[in-house]
This record gives sequence, structure tokens and C-alpha cells, in this order.
Amino acid sequence: MLSKKTGDDLYFAEYDSPETNNGIAEGMDLNEYYGLNTTIKYGNLSFQGFVSSRSKRIPTAVYYIAFNNPDAKSVDNWSFLDIKYENNIGVNMNLFLRVFADRYYFEGVWPYEEEEEVYNYYETTYGDRVGIELRYQWDISPSDRLVVGVESINNFRADYTAWDDYTIEDDDPPYYDDNYPFNLISFYVQNEYQALENLSVLFGVRNDNYSTYGSTTSPRAAIIYHPLLKTTFKALLGTAFRTPNIYESYYDDEVEVKGNSELNSEKISTYEIVWEQRLKQQMYTTVSLFNNQMKEMIDPVIDPVDSLGQYQNVGEIKSSGIEAELRYRFSRSMHGYISYIYQQTEDTRTGLKLTNSPAQMLKAGNYYYFAPILSAALELEYESERLTVLRTKTEPIFLVNLQLASPMLLDHFRVSLRVKNLLDAEIDFTGWLRTCYTNISGRFAFNKAGRQNFPIQH
Repeated sequence: MLSKKTGDDLYFAEYDSPETNNGIAEGMDLNEYYGLNTTIKYGNLSFQGFVSSRSKRIPTAVYYIAFNNPDAKSVDNWSFLDIKYENNIGVNMNLFLRVFADRYYFEGVWPYEEEEEVYNYYETTYGDRVGIELRYQWDISPSDRLVVGVESINNFRADYTAWDDYTIEDDDPPYYDDNYPFNLISFYVQNEYQALENLSVLFGVRNDNYSTYGSTTSPRAAIIYHPLLKTTFKALLGTAFRTPNIYESYYDDEVEVKGNSELNSEKISTYEIVWEQRLKQQMYTTVSLFNNQMKEMIDPVIDPVDSLGQYQNVGEIKSSGIEAELRYRFSRSMHGYISYIYQQTEDTRTGLKLTNSPAQMLKAGNYYYFAPILSAALELEYESERLTVLRTKTEPIFLVNLQLASPMLLDHFRVSLRVKNLLDAEIDFTGWLRTCYTNISGRFAFNKAGRQNFPIQH
């Protein structure tokens, strides 16, 4: 997949003054991306490889950097290799094995102004890891399925480096340069039991043990009830967490920021009630009520003891709302959906609404198949205003997206084109301007003791 957004100009009212180019970031809407994905299957084995790179200029002067400076950019590179093996053992058991390796690289360039002089601050992050996962599935009876698994990951490289033009000029060592490798071992178990013909229950638990942040246990549960043939009710509960990253835990320049090795993981608990109803054979609707509670959120604060910035577990967020969706299929050549979300998200400490969180979102899409020429999809997106960090509000947005896909070409290849924000609508925040994506996928097969498929995607 290839994507490139040329460097268009952007306007920011917050910087509308002669000192900051009247709020115009010239040529700063520049975004380049490429990705290559390949999947090969052979019997019970599958191989998947992926590599991607994204380079983007930073037009918003985040972190108090200089506005309208073309040096401001970030680079993200990610690659991974997965090898999977899956095989049935008898009629009621299944074994799954996965071996994987991946690499992540981040580079940031941040220009700052100091006494009418501009200098660049640089940072890089490398992450390399290898891992293995083993999962065993056992159908104890026709109404009882048990899944157990173990996963081990060795993050043998997790480093962060920071320097600027002054350290380069003076040939000084970086401000910060250290590696924090760590290991993770996880165990999980899940049981799905059909208690009655129309009632099933599911319970699972996962324990993640980090060599750096200790152990965290995450339970999940579900009750699924079918009072009628076309009606389903679900009660869902889930938990998850995010461990602190290297910068939040360890970065310390002894001037403005200090580390906090005592940080805990952020935690979220989710609760959801779902009603699914088939109205007709070709129409299906879903309505859900949800409540998400996030605790120990990691936020930057100023320590009153030494006036240094530090990341601490001080944030608490609550989000609740309703989501509804209707899916329909009028014919084999046309189907679509309409969905609506209303949510209220607030900081429970202050009672203030959360920034960058729209209260309403409406989406609709229709898919057409013009066999044997092509298929097309038209999508509409609406979002209500968002609250900014300055407590001002953005304008609501309305986007039109288009996707075109060819039939199978030469019996092996398929080409697709996706255009995000087809009408190039003006948005108060960046990242939603018109962008085009292309995708080429191929599938190859041959016969050897039965048919074997080799799908390859690029």
C-alpha cells in the first residue's frame, strides 16, 4: 500500500499573528506512507510478513515547538514476521502454535526557538522483540469448550535516545541514552458453557507478568441469552490495561523532567448490555448501552517539591453512552449499514468533559457489486464538535469516502482504490484531508495431495 499527501498549507486560528506567519503552516500537510504485507499458507502452516513506514510533518506546534518549521516531523517504521501452525487433534481438540518477531522504530525532530535562534531536538526509540504462543482448545462436551494458553515475549531491546543540535556541535554525549529490556510471560484460560439451549455463559481470565511492572490479572465474562429465535441479549464485562512506556517511566534530564519508576499500569473496565434483533431475513439491528471506567491514567504533572515535570497515575475517566446499528441486504449486489453513537466522556476528578472526544457520531455506507466489472462502496461520516485543550470547540465534520475494487484479474490479482474525504472538506484539525490509498492483492493455488492456497497481499 502506498499513500502520499502533498504539502498543502494549513491555517490555525490560534497562531493568527504576524509573528507566526498569520497562522498559516506552509506546506506542512505532508504525509508519506508505504506498507507491504505478504501471507503464505501451506497446509497447517501460515507465514505472514509485514513492513511499513510513515513520515509526517508536524503542523500543530505541539510540545511548544516552533510554528511553521518544516523540520518538525515524526517517522514510524514497523515490521513483523509471524509463523503459525494449527492442527486438530482427534475430533474435539485443537492445537495452535505461533512464533513471531517484530521491530519498531520511531524518530522525532522538534525545532525550538530560543532568543531568536532555532535549534532542533531529536529523539529515537527502538523496540525489538521475539515471542512464542501455545494455545490448546478442548471440547469437553458438545456444550462445554475449554481454551488454555501461554505466551512468552522477550523484549530484548527497548531504548530511548535524546539529543539536540548543541550536543552535536559540541560533540557531547546525548542527554539521554539507555536501554530497558524486559520479559513478559502470560497465562490465560477461557471456558464457554452452553447451560441451556438458549443460554450460554463465558468466563475467561488472563495474567500478564512483566519483569519490570509486575503482575496484572484481567478477567472477562459474558452471558448470552436467546429468548426468541430472532432475538439475542448479551451482558458483557471486560478489563484491560496499558503499561507505562520508557519515556514516562525513566526519562530524566535533571532540568525540566524527572522519571518515575513507580508508575502503575493504566486500567480500564468495560460494561455493556447488547440487544440484537433480526427484523427480516435481510435486515439486522443492534442496540447497546456501554460504560467504560479508566483509572490510574498516566498524566504529566509538576512536582511542587522541586518544580520538575513528572508522569504520575492521577487521571480518572468515565465514558458512557448508547450505540445503534442497522445492517441490510436488499440483494446479492447491494448491502449497507447505518450506525449512530452518543457518548459522554468526562474527567471524574474535575467533572469536565474530555477534550478531542465528539459526543455524537453517525456513519452510513452502501456497497454495490457491478459484476463482473467492479465493486464500489460509498460511506458517509458525521461527527459533532470536539472540545480543544483551550476549551474552545471545533466545527462538526461531514466526510464522504469512496472505495472501488476490481474483480479478480488474470485469475490471481485484485486492485482496489480508497479515497478518504472525497470532497476534500475543510476540517478544524489535521489528518482528515483527502487521501488516496491503493492496494494490490494476489492469490495463487496449486494441487498437491489436495488443493493448497497461497494468498499473497501487497
